[in-house]
Amino acid sequence: MNNPIFNLKLFAKALLFFCMVLCAAQFCKGQQNQLTTIASNGWANNSVNAVIFRKNSLVTAKGYQYAAYYDSDQNLVLAKRKSGGQDWIIEKTQYKGDATDAHKSISIMVDGAGFVHVAWGQHNNALNYARSEAPGTLKLGGKLPMTSAKESKVSYPEFYKLVNGDLLFFYRDGGSGNGNLMINRYDLRSKNWSRVQDGMIDGEGKRNAYWQMAVDATGTLHLSWVWRESPDVASNHDLCYAKSLDGGLSWQKSTGEVYQLPITASNAEYALKIPQKSELINQTAMYADAKGRVFIVSYWNTQPGGVPQYHIVFNDGKKWKVNDLSFRKTAFSLSGSGTKKIPISRPQIIAWPNANGSGAGILFRDAERGNKASIAINQDLDTKDWKVTDLTSEDLGDWEPSYDTELWKDKSVLNLYVQNVIQIDGEGKADAKPSPVQVLEWKPGIPQSLPSKKEVLNIIDRANGYWQSNNKPEARSFWDNAAYHTGNMEVVALTGNENYRKYSEDWATHNQWMGAKSTDKRQWKYKYGETDDYVLFGDWQICFQTYIDLYHLNPEAHKIARAKEVMEYQMSTPSNEYWWWADGLYMVMPVMTKLYKATGNQQYLDKLYAYFMYANSIMYDKEEKLYYRDAKYVYPKHKSAQGKKDFWARGDGWVFAGLAKVLNDLPLNDPHRNEYLGKYMGMARAILASQQSEGYWTRSMLDPEHAPGPETSGTAFFTYGLLWGINHGYLKEKDFLPAALKGWNFLASTALQESGKVGYVQPIGEKAIPGQIVDANSTANFGVGAFLLANCELYRYLKK
Repeated sequence: MNNPIFNLKLFAKALLFFCMVLCAAQFCKGQQNQLTTIASNGWANNSVNAVIFRKNSLVTAKGYQYAAYYDSDQNLVLAKRKSGGQDWIIEKTQYKGDATDAHKSISIMVDGAGFVHVAWGQHNNALNYARSEAPGTLKLGGKLPMTSAKESKVSYPEFYKLVNGDLLFFYRDGGSGNGNLMINRYDLRSKNWSRVQDGMIDGEGKRNAYWQMAVDATGTLHLSWVWRESPDVASNHDLCYAKSLDGGLSWQKSTGEVYQLPITASNAEYALKIPQKSELINQTAMYADAKGRVFIVSYWNTQPGGVPQYHIVFNDGKKWKVNDLSFRKTAFSLSGSGTKKIPISRPQIIAWPNANGSGAGILFRDAERGNKASIAINQDLDTKDWKVTDLTSEDLGDWEPSYDTELWKDKSVLNLYVQNVIQIDGEGKADAKPSPVQVLEWKPGIPQSLPSKKEVLNIIDRANGYWQSNNKPEARSFWDNAAYHTGNMEVVALTGNENYRKYSEDWATHNQWMGAKSTDKRQWKYKYGETDDYVLFGDWQICFQTYIDLYHLNPEAHKIARAKEVMEYQMSTPSNEYWWWADGLYMVMPVMTKLYKATGNQQYLDKLYAYFMYANSIMYDKEEKLYYRDAKYVYPKHKSAQGKKDFWARGDGWVFAGLAKVLNDLPLNDPHRNEYLGKYMGMARAILASQQSEGYWTRSMLDPEHAPGPETSGTAFFTYGLLWGINHGYLKEKDFLPAALKGWNFLASTALQESGKVGYVQPIGEKAIPGQIVDANSTANFGVGAFLLANCELYRYLKK
């Protein structure tokens, strides 16, 4: 059974299964749920340690998991362990909270620098906030203000971490029925808080919003809420929505229509109209996947006197839909104020993309099932195919689910905060003994469909060996050959293969460690040209990437002398218009960061940013988060065959891979790092959304019919860029790994031929051309380079 074609077919089937990683069978079959005890003395006289709106009870950051709870004496306690470990370090802080009010839960988050931020004891009272004295420590400093304005009537504190490591802090200013939403932002560099929104959702003195929030993998904020007309929970009604693409500064509807702030009952987007007295609960949960699809979960009654059921309201990118669950049989009614004792918990939600669209899991507790921690799973939200299973065997009293959202985003591992607690209706205090504070770890089963490191190395050697055996290194230093060598040098860095290194060094020596060879600076040009006077044209500068890499392996000044001469002359000119086509961003951006690392000359980074901003100004589409190949292809000046925006896959592949290379070498404190990262993250989401089900990307990304069929170079660059983001922690593994693996599967099983030839590479050009033949025999040096990049990055993932 060693037939390679047979094995690839088996792998393709296994990979498809993996990409539906959270199917019910894999969630539920043969799982060994593991309970880890943090402490035995958790406060249990009400549900304050186990209310739904804790953001967060558990947080994973930088290899550690953090937890927070009130002990039996109402002390605020922090704890941490190594990720996946059994032993917890416990720190009873200097602070106490009024744990007798179940609203006054503890919320924690770890910022991008590793500081723990804590807010506690909040229900219409002055802000209680502190952060750790140092990164990773559990010792808290003194109480701190944030902005010192409107911090005297704080309720429902919630922390959220942004992609760049900054934090957002959401809270209600005011009381039930007339409170307003406030948003603060913590800047990682200055360690200061600032006000982002002051009452952005305005109840106009008549009502207030009870919200839930989620941050997707690209940093977009998604907010939903119910309105409440009075302190009576029975006055909850309707479900509304807003999103922000800029960290909360501006907000828009799902349609893209910009909100005129503040948002009120009259201008809000209503995802679903739900009347008062429907047993609609407030402050449940929502989730947003990597494609920006939104999922909101709650419970309510669809008819008077009926049985309250769980429901998911979700947006499939076109409209709002509702999936009604119907497994509950016990009726109950909600009314009155305070924390209610209810036979079911408010639900949490996790969701994932799959071949059918979207699947989801609802976490809940129900007296009908013995008050256990349970999950309902549906692989296709356009169906009613829900399967319910229990995660615990113990009665958890009035527990509500909260989980480690950061760990779920990164690893698809579910860690639930678990504690048996008793809630008396209103704000009564139960006579309950302290109960264990625990973490339930539940890993969705992932089939062993990943290739081994040995298999990936074999693929690299087949492709690279074939190319070098059939092509001598004595070739010019123009972009197409140079792009191959960027891939070859990744293989050298990965394997240390001396033959591969020598191949690139022979090429560099043949070209005298130069690009275009003119020595008369008065004749140097930067528009398109293939002769030796186009020294400043980026297609003649990409070779410097390989020369610099070879220099680092054996530092000899002559290897980078020409690179320094050319780039320093270019930087001395007043023009910033050197990168006027998308390909140029891959060709030259990494040259700038590599030369900075080799020389320490800050001007390389300054000019990198100036040139990059010019490129953005002429060919970046802010709406689609993609790049046109150059200015002449900007919509509507140019359109695809179906009249759509025409984004050339290889062109955007150049940019995406170039951004990954820049971020890899750019100093962490570079003032423009977040801008490069923002472009990279936006592209990642757009790339994810445009992938074909077979794993490849078509040449016109948003119009597959324009030039249908597979293409290797764009697919390889996208696969490389996605895997790089996963490996460096910028892209969530759960959201982006299935797409990266599907892309790699196309490269390994379709693009790579038995001989080692890399096929399906679109010939040299600048756009997707209808009718152009791209097949198994279509190969090119730059396509092989991109193929090698993708495989090297997958190897690094497997090595982790």
